[in-house]
Amino acid sequence: MVANSESGVVTPFTTLAEASGVTVEELAATLNVPKEVITGDYVAAKVGSEAEDAKVAHALARGLTKELPRNAADLDSVASELLATSDELKSEIDEFQNSGEDLDGVDFVKDANGDFQQEKIISDLQEYLVADSDTIWSFISLNERYASDEGVEKIKFTVDEACIFENGAFDDCFPYTMTGNDFIVEGEDGVTTDSFIYTSQSLALAVPVQDQDLILWSINDLEGQGLSFEDGLFSDRKWYFIWDESETIHQIQY
Repeated sequence: MVANSESGVVTPFTTLAEASGVTVEELAATLNVPKEVITGDYVAAKVGSEAEDAKVAHALARGLTKELPRNAADLDSVASELLATSDELKSEIDEFQNSGEDLDGVDFVKDANGDFQQEKIISDLQEYLVADSDTIWSFISLNERYASDEGVEKIKFTVDEACIFENGAFDDCFPYTMTGNDFIVEGEDGVTTDSFIYTSQSLALAVPVQDQDLILWSINDLEGQGLSFEDGLFSDRKWYFIWDESETIHQIQY
C-alpha cells in the first residue's frame, strides 16, 4: 500500500487515492464516508462518537485490501477498476448495515462471478470447526500413501467433543481442546496435535505436528469427488495452489 508524503497513515484509502490521482478527502466524498474517519485511525474510532462510520470504513478497507494488486507498480493500470469496485462494495456494505447487522462480524469478498458475498469473520478455531449443528467436515491426507490407506474421513464438532463417522453414524466421540490454531486430542496412544491453516470458510489445511503430514479439510463432501476439466473452469478465474518446496524428506516408518 502507498500514501503521499503528507499522509500520517498508509491505508487502502490512501492507496486508492494515489492510484486514482485524487485526494483522500475527494475519495471520502465519492464513497460518502466522513473524511475525518478515513484519513485517521478508523479502527480506533469504532469505540468513539463516529463508531458507525468507522465500522463502514473498516469494512471497506478489509474488502479493498483483497482487491489491491500485489505489486504497487500495477496500481495505475487497475485504478479505474478499483474505483468501480469500491463503489460496488460501499453499496453492499450500506445495504448490510441498514439491515441492522453488525459490520464487524463479516467480510465482503468477490466470488468467481465478480459479485460480493458476505463471509463470517472467524474469531477462533473452535468457532470455525463447530460452525453449526449441521456442519460435517471431510478430511483426507495429501500424502498418497496415507490417503490410500485411510481414505476420506468425516467428523462433526460440538463445543465439548468431536465425533468421527463410522459404521453409518457419528458415534466415535472424544473430548478435545483447542489452543490458538491447534486441535489437540489426548488418547490412549498419547497426545496428537493438528495445527490448522485457514484458507476459506469451507476449506482448511491441517498439519499433524507428530508426523508433519498435510491434511485437506472441507465442509464439502470429498468422498468420491471427481472433476471435469473444461475451458470455463480456468478462464477469467483466479486460482491458488500449494506445493511442498522442502529440500528434506521426513522418513515415516510403517
